[in-house]
Amino acid sequence: YLFEDASLSLKQFHQKLEFNGNTENEDAQKLIAETTHLMSFFDDADNYEIHQLDGPINSESDELSPVYFEEKKELLFASSRGSIYPIVYKIYYAKKDENGWGSLTEVRNIGTFDETTANIEVVNNDGKLFLFREEKGGDLYYSQPDGDSWTDPIEFDSRISNNHLHSHFYINEHEDRIIFSSDEKGAGLDLYESYIDPAKGQWTRPENFSQDINTSYNEDSPYLSPNESTLYFVSDRPGGVGGKDVYSSTLDMTTFKWSTPKNMGWPINSPNDEFHFKMNEDQTSGYYVSDRLHSKGKKDIYFFWEVEKVNITGRLIDKDGQPLTDAQIRFHPSQYTDEYFHATTDNRGLYTTKIISDETFNVEILQSGRIIYRDKFEVHDSKGEALTHHKDFKIQ
Repeated sequence: YLFEDASLSLKQFHQKLEFNGNTENEDAQKLIAETTHLMSFFDDADNYEIHQLDGPINSESDELSPVYFEEKKELLFASSRGSIYPIVYKIYYAKKDENGWGSLTEVRNIGTFDETTANIEVVNNDGKLFLFREEKGGDLYYSQPDGDSWTDPIEFDSRISNNHLHSHFYINEHEDRIIFSSDEKGAGLDLYESYIDPAKGQWTRPENFSQDINTSYNEDSPYLSPNESTLYFVSDRPGGVGGKDVYSSTLDMTTFKWSTPKNMGWPINSPNDEFHFKMNEDQTSGYYVSDRLHSKGKKDIYFFWEVEKVNITGRLIDKDGQPLTDAQIRFHPSQYTDEYFHATTDNRGLYTTKIISDETFNVEILQSGRIIYRDKFEVHDSKGEALTHHKDFKIQ
């Protein structure tokens, strides 16, 4: 993820190819263009911070479909741990306290899933845990809390089974609207919705969710905010950060049209794939899955939350008090060190950039591409006000 370094190296490589008369350097040109595109996201990071969950949540196997049940303070998710062949996914949960995540408990009576059907949803309104089964052409089942476990799943509504639902579904808090992805037309995944017709008391025939959302590419993993005005989903459409990215769209309550989907940017999205994006009740934090660099298994669960940013400025000087010019300073958040906020010093050794508030940073200072200094720096803003911090660094 050192996109700036990669861009410089690729350009030098491209120049060497041209100098040697090698005209077959299209791959280098494509990589330069791709890296330049990624830098546009990286240098304008979105207002979220992420944290890769440690054990026992993430393992060397795949973890999918995280959902946090607020009432019981439980994180439920699917995992293929302990599975050899065929690969099957089981549902686990863990409770969180001041010491972190506790030990895992397997929900044995839920059953097992394959990768395509390993998707669960919790409706906090009444505490139901929803899951999908391929019986009857596709049907929803639910389980309810039972002490430290969950009841055996029962069918949610027999009238849904002929609506051709698919496993990547979302059901709202009122349990009268279902959004799901389907490739029924054979042209890639699109989002569809079905809802209870109040006049007939029946589920409507699934319809295309919105032409403003669906494209000729794949749309998947829908999540709708409780007020049903913001949709989050995954798409592999061009122009994103990676293969599958998380997008958001808002509903105009006057025209009832969905806005042009917005890529949620870095660090939510990466050059790899993201999916199973779900918000918590607070609508400012949540969990999702990514197979990005440094994953413990192939697919890991990440926690995200909204953050404030603050300005920081300062000066880099050497031991004699002279300015360090054309040096780069990088602030790596301790929660996710694959991200950093950076700036280059001017001819007076001055730098300025924006960083996350309420965070501890691992600071690196580089000159001519070589790390010459490391330090730690903490930012504390209890009110999240847009302050400007001043921090000088003296390089011994």
